[in-house]
Amino acid sequence: MHLSTSQHVVAALGLLASLPAANAQSCPDYTGYAQQPHPPFSTGPLALPFMRPSTNCRTFTSPAVEQVISDMRARLKNPDLAQLFENTFASTLDTTVKYFDSGKNLAFIVTGDITAQWLRDTGNQFAHLYKLLRKDDNLKGLVKAIINTESRYIAQFPYCGEPTFILYMMSLTLTNDVKAPFSLRLRAGSRLPSMPIDGQVVFECKYELDSLASLLKITRSYYENTGDSSFVNDNWVAAMNQLLKVMDEQSQSSWTADWQLISHYHWTGDVGSFSPQVTNGGNGEPKLANGMVSSSHRPSDDPVLFHYITPTNAMMSVELGRVADALDQIGTQSNISTKMRQYSDTIRDAIWNHTITDDGIFAYEVNGYGGQYIMDDANVPSVVSLPYLGFLERNDTTYVKTKNALFSRANPYYSAGTAFPGIGWVFLTDRGWMNQRLTSYHSGPHVDMAHPWPMSQISGIFGADDDAEIQQRLSLILNNTGGLGLIHESVDMNNSNQYTRPWFAWANSFFAEMLIDLAARKPGLIFHDNTPYLIGQIGKLHARVVLNQKVTGKPWQLLRMFRCNGGRFVKEELGAGLGARLGARLGARGIVGSDAQALSHATLLVLARAAPSSPHTRIDESPGRRVLDDDDYYDLGTLHRPVSTSSAVAQRWFDRGLVWCYGFNHEEAAECFERAIALDPGCAIAYWGLAYALGPNYNKPWDLFAKRELRTTAQRTHRAVEQAKANLSNASPVERALIEALQHRYPCEEAPGKPDFGIWNRGYADAMSAVYARFADDLDVTTLYADAMMNLTPWNLWDIHTGKPAGEARTLEVKRVLDRALAQDGGDRHPGLLHLYVHLMEMSQTPEAAMPAADKLRGLVPDSGHLNHMPSHLDILVGDYSRAVVANTDAVRADEKFLQREGPMNFYTLYRSHNYHFLLYSAMFAGQSRVALKTVDMLEASVTEELLRVETPPMADWLEAFLAMRVHALVRFGRWKDVLAMRLPEDRDLYCVTTALVYYARGMALAALGRVDEAAKQRQLFGEAVPRVKPSRTLFNNKCVDILCVAEAMLDGEVEYRSGNFEAAFAHLRESITRYDKLPFDEPWGWMQPARHAYGALLLEQGHVEEAMGVYRADLGLDETLPRVHRHPNNVWALHGFHECLVRLGRMAEAQAIQPRLEAALAQADVSIRSSCYCRTVLPKI
Repeated sequence: MHLSTSQHVVAALGLLASLPAANAQSCPDYTGYAQQPHPPFSTGPLALPFMRPSTNCRTFTSPAVEQVISDMRARLKNPDLAQLFENTFASTLDTTVKYFDSGKNLAFIVTGDITAQWLRDTGNQFAHLYKLLRKDDNLKGLVKAIINTESRYIAQFPYCGEPTFILYMMSLTLTNDVKAPFSLRLRAGSRLPSMPIDGQVVFECKYELDSLASLLKITRSYYENTGDSSFVNDNWVAAMNQLLKVMDEQSQSSWTADWQLISHYHWTGDVGSFSPQVTNGGNGEPKLANGMVSSSHRPSDDPVLFHYITPTNAMMSVELGRVADALDQIGTQSNISTKMRQYSDTIRDAIWNHTITDDGIFAYEVNGYGGQYIMDDANVPSVVSLPYLGFLERNDTTYVKTKNALFSRANPYYSAGTAFPGIGWVFLTDRGWMNQRLTSYHSGPHVDMAHPWPMSQISGIFGADDDAEIQQRLSLILNNTGGLGLIHESVDMNNSNQYTRPWFAWANSFFAEMLIDLAARKPGLIFHDNTPYLIGQIGKLHARVVLNQKVTGKPWQLLRMFRCNGGRFVKEELGAGLGARLGARLGARGIVGSDAQALSHATLLVLARAAPSSPHTRIDESPGRRVLDDDDYYDLGTLHRPVSTSSAVAQRWFDRGLVWCYGFNHEEAAECFERAIALDPGCAIAYWGLAYALGPNYNKPWDLFAKRELRTTAQRTHRAVEQAKANLSNASPVERALIEALQHRYPCEEAPGKPDFGIWNRGYADAMSAVYARFADDLDVTTLYADAMMNLTPWNLWDIHTGKPAGEARTLEVKRVLDRALAQDGGDRHPGLLHLYVHLMEMSQTPEAAMPAADKLRGLVPDSGHLNHMPSHLDILVGDYSRAVVANTDAVRADEKFLQREGPMNFYTLYRSHNYHFLLYSAMFAGQSRVALKTVDMLEASVTEELLRVETPPMADWLEAFLAMRVHALVRFGRWKDVLAMRLPEDRDLYCVTTALVYYARGMALAALGRVDEAAKQRQLFGEAVPRVKPSRTLFNNKCVDILCVAEAMLDGEVEYRSGNFEAAFAHLRESITRYDKLPFDEPWGWMQPARHAYGALLLEQGHVEEAMGVYRADLGLDETLPRVHRHPNNVWALHGFHECLVRLGRMAEAQAIQPRLEAALAQADVSIRSSCYCRTVLPKI
């Protein structure tokens, strides 16, 4: 069939059939309509007009939207603000939905007075409506169609930010023979990137990275608020692959290593285009790869000066992380989510590393060569909008300083006239165009600096917490709409009746979104009362939305709890506000955006904890209260410290936070203290608890904090102490003393340098000494005082060779106060005292003296994995390996419960890995192969590649070595075939320790099997792999490079031994023992199998019985050869070797004396033990 040209036009216009009324002749063009005031007018002093089209002319209607408007109008105390809210909140749906077909899953949304769908605008035009998707299926279908439409477009034209309207819809819905006659463009002139484009489809092809980020934003917002994963179709997957391809191309330098120009895109800006050509043949200024992704144009559509735009990259980092988390929750497209997360983390780190100027503020653009451009774009993403984007918190020190600079003369594009100040400037191609129907697009070099954008002030409100600042900015916006009750693109700084773009839907939506945000987090500023209004989730609806959330695929994991801040991992990177952290956490459950900023309100606190699979949430709906608590929290025992609060629930959360601190789960402790603060903002000691939990501890002293982590931790802790001090009037004397002491640990917001670490710690310890002098009978004060002293010299309390206190350690004072406290009533039931006493005594010459404390600690706090684990530190030292297995099995049970609820993306994963590690270590000493290998499976499953790729903090440095534990288990139990079946990791840089140890194990196995030449080859490969191990890789207290030195000597010894070079072999094995003994104290020891076990076994094989007996005697601690911590009493491997030596030497009486201990140990083992090492192949017949 062939259609005439007129038929083609009719076919194209027929696509609008779903909205006939909105396109009827009786409906005026909204560009003109928006320039004239319409009744009814507001009753306030501004008498703002009602600017919504008549009902029959609205392009889309939603009952849920009308309900929000009704709710807000009823509560807003300023009638002018109420009128402006209704006009703006409804604007996008009222005026811009030009096509929607739910059956075809297609939609077309114009930006306003320009007939094109800006990808950036669309994602933001709907941002204020995402929370309503659960309440309106038609609205939900519209957003889903937008995702599909834009996905199809990006899959075809990833560099082009704006599709056309009618012609684009034809390209999606009509056949090629219908499309063929249409060769026109909506705009004349060429806009030529370095790829072919279709003028029927592409309105303009400026490459703006934030356009791609906007599709990510609308995608994850849709999923977060609906739980519907059907958006993941072929179109969307294709778009994501194109997006990642663009990011790869645009993260490259301008030049290759051999000086070939890299140009995946260029902008020619020929006649008729909306932006002029950029320098260097359309490629712009040269750039040097720095981890960020380049962009050709800014969000305002201007060409960039430097290619790497800070806020654009910040937005992309945040949205990549959030979409990756959504995909993981859905359980699909893991290859895409992995790449997204890698880009997210890389970009985030690059921003912090390359965009902060010497003055301590964010630059807007950088080039990778050190060039930085200080300014801001009025549009979003902007630097001022970084908190809105979710990249950082509004009270971040660098952000606050930057925002102050940008709203000042320090920003060349800030202007402040007699009417309106702000950021932004607009190039006017025709001065007569203002206040008239738009006839020409105005983007380009925005050189008229006298036209600030109201959007810059809206971003300023999103970035403000100060009430006076918010009210000032809000008043400026409200009073400068040109009397029309709409938000314009820009206004004349001296006369707001002069403006640009009468119909700019995004600006209106952005204002409405901001007001909804204030309704949630600052209700008293705009309402008659101070009760928050949470859009789409009111009263009991909160629980229904969260608890009905369905998650398929992987177990529920609160990954975004640690990614809300631009993808950062550690929560220390967040600020003190509870809303920012728990809000992001609730985002994964469908509570995001403006709601997330209001979560200091107690109504949502427990919902942050409730997992959809375990809806054990109780909501107190009594009048005037929104206090929640959960009935299924962790069992933390009975510790109770009465504090100064009138809230019983706040008291409970404080007690929980204190127990978690004593159990070294400091992240969870901080959340508990924040809940207490939210329930009772005047509770001074709760702020103390928050500051205490966030700071250094025995396992994470100051010098293990990453540089950026130091900065944010110093900010958060100091501010928390200041808040505590501000509420001292509500505190008891002991609480005041604790707060005043803690300020010495966090004296300022500036990040401490290395010289400060000791100064701050000593200041705090000395201050706690004074507190202890006043309150010596207070068990918590004693615990905190002992902890302060132990943190002066963590893991260095004793000289393990002399048995005396180490250096400047206050070991004896710690022991004195702990001994006294343990003798007090309740002391033997105090988890903090018992925990610290185990740590105190484990490096001493008499660890058994602490066994009564360890036994009291068992089961005292059932759901604290670390406290369940702690007695095993002493079980190992006294040779009770089976009991150590039981203790760590209990710890793993508690850890699995915590993992199920909280997910793996937290610092406690390190402690959970430690408990697996210790269970494996105990099982290896006990000869329990089944427990050991099962534990390895659990350990490997818990340390994911995604987790290892987190760069801040550097999780691979802390966790990758755990993945090499299978090597130790297989070697310990002589599973040589399993060793040879082990596969090398694909990414041998990420898994560098594992790679080296696989080569080591293969060499050991091949040597034991007599395949010496092959073993020698593996030794060579091991030697080549070791230099790839980064010095920063650790296994708790040990550097992996030091641990591998033991492996090197052992492997050399085994290969030489099987080569027949026995003296050389024994020399290497003695060297392995020396290196083993020199490793820093750690439990488990840095090398999992005592080097003496292999040496003794091979000595026996060669008939050196006397020497072997001395080796075993020392290992068992039957003489004083070794320091206490190097001894392994009653271990079945050395017992067997020692007994064999006695028998072979004819010392039968001694053999019979040792026999019961050997039999008891053998009874616990599940393997036949005939030697202390399976490397021995010639076994005795005894």
